[in-house]
This record gives sequence, C-alpha cells and structure tokens, in this order.
Amino acid sequence: MTVILNSKMNMRRFYVSAALLLTTLLAVAENNPYRSDVFWVTVPDHADWLYKTGEQANVEVQFYKYGIPGDSIAINFEIGGEMMPADTKGTVIMRKGKATIPVGTMKKPGFRDCRLTTTVDGKKYSHHVKVGFSPEKLRPYTTMPADFQQFWENEKAELAKFPLTYTKEHVKKYSTDQIDCYLIKLQVNQRGQSIYGYLFYPKKEGKYPVVLCPPGAGIKTIKEPLRHKYYAEQGCIRFEIEIHGLNPEMSEEEFKEISAAFNGRENGYLSNGLDSRDNYYMKRVYLACVRSIDLLTSLPEWDGKNVIVQGGSQGGALALVTAGLDIVAKILNKYLRMDLGRAMSLSGMCVALSAALVYDKKTVVLSILGTYFNGIILDHFIFDHNKKRRVCIITEKEEALRQFIINELHSGATIYEAIGAYNLQKHNEIITIVDKSEYQRLMTFINREDPKAFITVYNVSNMQYQPKIWKK
Repeated sequence: MTVILNSKMNMRRFYVSAALLLTTLLAVAENNPYRSDVFWVTVPDHADWLYKTGEQANVEVQFYKYGIPGDSIAINFEIGGEMMPADTKGTVIMRKGKATIPVGTMKKPGFRDCRLTTTVDGKKYSHHVKVGFSPEKLRPYTTMPADFQQFWENEKAELAKFPLTYTKEHVKKYSTDQIDCYLIKLQVNQRGQSIYGYLFYPKKEGKYPVVLCPPGAGIKTIKEPLRHKYYAEQGCIRFEIEIHGLNPEMSEEEFKEISAAFNGRENGYLSNGLDSRDNYYMKRVYLACVRSIDLLTSLPEWDGKNVIVQGGSQGGALALVTAGLDIVAKILNKYLRMDLGRAMSLSGMCVALSAALVYDKKTVVLSILGTYFNGIILDHFIFDHNKKRRVCIITEKEEALRQFIINELHSGATIYEAIGAYNLQKHNEIITIVDKSEYQRLMTFINREDPKAFITVYNVSNMQYQPKIWKK
C-alpha cells in the first residue's frame, strides 16, 4: 500500500475511514517476497477481480519456475470465505502451462479466498488470491464514535507540544558512493519512548520527496536495509522504521528471543490494550508515525511538496492511518497558509463527510461538529490564534515587496544588509512583523512575485512599539 500526497492531489481519491480497525490484521509479514525462483500468474475472468453476488468466478492459474511454464503439474486449491475455513477443496492439472480453478460464488457481499499449493522438484510452493462479490454493498459492523476525530486531534495536539527530538548516527556499512545512511533514534513522547529507523539520503545536494516506510507485522529487525537503496539513488529521502523501540543493529537472534517472549498468541502486541483507546499498544505506534512525518518534513532537503507513505500488510495499514491522521492537515497548512488547527479541522471534516457513505446521519453530523469546534479550540488555546509572525525575506523583488508591505499591508519593515557566507555576496534582508491575515497575504504575494525568495518565519508572542500614523 502506497499513499502519495502532494499539493496537486485529488482529494476524492483520498479516503480513510476507521483507522483503528485497520490494525486488527493478523498477518505476520509483508505480502510480497523479496526473492523467489518461481512466479505465479493468476488471471480472473473479470479483469477487476470483482463480481456481483450470484455470479460464478473462475481464475486461470499459470506457474513458472526459472521462467519456464509448468506442465502436467498438480495444483491443489482450498477455497473459502475471507479468514474462514475452506468449504471447497480440489486439484487441477496444468496443461500447456495453464489451469482453471472454479472459485464459485457468494449470495451475500464479501470475499472468497483461494489458496493454492504445488510441489515441484520436492519443494512446496504456495500462493493465494481473493475475489470480491458486490464489495460496495458491505457495511461496517461497528459504528464510528461521535468523538473519533476529536480524540485524535487532541492526541496530535499533545504530541505537538513535545519538541522534535532525535539522534542521527552515520552508518558506513549501508552508505555508498551515491547515498548516505543514518541510524535515527526518534523520541515519540514525553515518557522517553522511542523508535528506530534507517534514513537514506541522496549524496547529491538538492531538494527531494520524502518517503516513510512503516514495517509489516511482527517484532523483527529491519531486513537488509540496502534492498531499497534505489529510492535514494533515484532522488528520494527514505525513512524505514521499526515500531517497538528496538535498535535494528541488534542481532537476528536477539530479535527472535524478544519476539518469542513478548509476541505470543496470548499476548501479542496487536491485541495489547485493545479494550482501551488510551492504552492500546498501537495508539503509540500511530503517533510515532505522525512524529516520523514531522521529522521528514523538518529536513532542509525536503522538497516541500511530496510526502509518501509506503508499506505492505501491517505497513499498508499504517500508511493509511498516517495519511489520514497527519499528511492532509500538513499540506493544507503549508499551501493554503491555514493555521494547523483549522487545517486539521478541514481534513477531519473531509474524512467525516466521506463516512456518510457507510454511517448514519447523526454520527456524521456529530463528527463534523466535533471536528470543527475542536479545530477552533486548537487554534485559540494550543496554537495561539493571536500570535504574530516575524518574517525575514531575501528577494530579488526587494522594492516591490517593500511597497507591498507599506502600501498594501499598511505595516512597517526594517531592512538590513546581509552577506552570504558562500560567495560573500551582499543582499538586503527585509524584516516585518505581521498578524495572521497579513501573513497569508504576504506569503501569497511572495510566492507569486518571487517563488525562489529565501524566507524564515518566527512566532512573536509579545512586542512593544509606537504605532505609525499613516498619511492619506
């Protein structure tokens, strides 16, 4: 699962509903193998794998080993409902490299899982596929809590109070002539809990998209960090993380011991604290993913536009959760110059409105109202709605900017001479203090007139000055 969001995204393609439900997945690994000598090809008679209830589904199977199609190979199949015991079993023989498996049908909306096995040269191989029957008619068996959005916005607000804190250590063994690798220890809350990850940079100077890669399920090391080096080689900053606070430099045996001790069926982390939204193990993981996005978007090498979250199995669920909780609000904050509280409200309301497709009207209305008022509270009491901003600008459009500040914003400005350290070139730096509405107008003007302007912004909580009397 990959979620890619940028300033030009189509919001209708972004749909997140119940984030908490996504992590009840019980898979123990990412879905796609890294290496294999064999290749399965499955072709349904409906190209989109979707059927109406009552329709018969058939799937053609092809099996290749070392690129050679199998022939006279027995393919065993077991077919049943999603995560249910098989209700149909059988065997088909491949002829000229192909065989057809009758998957059957369903009277009610849902999915059928077809599990395939074969033995070639004494080695067993397996594969599975799913087909859907009228999935658009599926309805959730739980209802969205009325305070769902408010709960998560409160949690993110608490997280925002804690400063971004991490250590960064160069890892020579995973660095090459094109990329640099760093071991990151990122603190995720005030209790001192942390996660680890490998951060890969292109060595070439520039601005790059950022990619967050949460892991598949299990307590395990980060497998072969260099297997995804092509991200950085092709111009992306990639942060691959673990979620349990375990240093990936530990040995494989140490990870196995910890996993065996703390991740049994009776006490696995996915069910730890599941009866409490405040104490659920994965709540900290969700917020750790949010904090990881904070880290990536704070890097001076980020291109300021593109944020990608990518993962498989549990990592896919975490990609959706992270996008729903955090990325949309950050984009609205950056590109529409909205205060973060308002941006969180707007993104939350989009998600709440989409829930109208599956939840009752009362729940949707309460969610929207709660999200809206919570955003107002965040702006006024947490993010300080009345703060002014000290904006420092170096631009080639100096005179146009000075005139805009004085004549359009009716504000003051100070001009300092600055000297660049790289080539000792002299520039003028214009400094002005503006309120929220003036800041939005100022940034719009700068982005239009000189997108390459160098800008730094500081929050100002208090100032003392003599107001100017503007001549008409």
